Amino acid sequence: MSTGTGGPGNSPPAASPPTEFSSLQTLRRADISDEPQAMGPGRGSPQQGERPQGTVPRSIDLGSFDLVQVLNAPSVAARPKPKGILPVPPEVETLVAREDARLLKEHGIVSTEEDRRRQVDSLTLQYYFEGYDVAYRQTPQGIEVLAVGLQEIGELLRVISQEELLKIRVGQP
Repeated sequence: MSTGTGGPGNSPPAASPPTEFSSLQTLRRADISDEPQAMGPGRGSPQQGERPQGTVPRSIDLGSFDLVQVLNAPSVAARPKPKGILPVPPEVETLVAREDARLLKEHGIVSTEEDRRRQVDSLTLQYYFEGYDVAYRQTPQGIEVLAVGLQEIGELLRVISQEELLKIRVGQP
């Protein structure tokens, strides 16, 4: 067995093809630094607030979905924050029916009962509690709100069993 560096029979290693990293060999040790003062303009990444050379800022339209505006309803903050099984507002029913009709007309898609229930539950939570912390669970009758606000949620979570905890969702719709 050979112990040389050239491989079997101590022959010199074959030249390796150039890679994207081969240009790193031309860097001088003095050019490499991880200190901020050595990484100023023209050396490394752009500084905070600077754009890389040759780039142009452009805006990207991400679209928007304003539930309050779509539902043509008063501000979410002004609505009561009911607990228990949430009543489905007529605006939500109308919106879901309109979306179902659009999907059928434009794409030939018929929403399943499960899809419709998810849409209704999600929009109902948003209708009453958009931007508020809420603890809730899904039931066959609809969404059941158990606590609103961090203090109430904390009190609830301290007194319920582990089994019940697994059924509860906490978040901001």
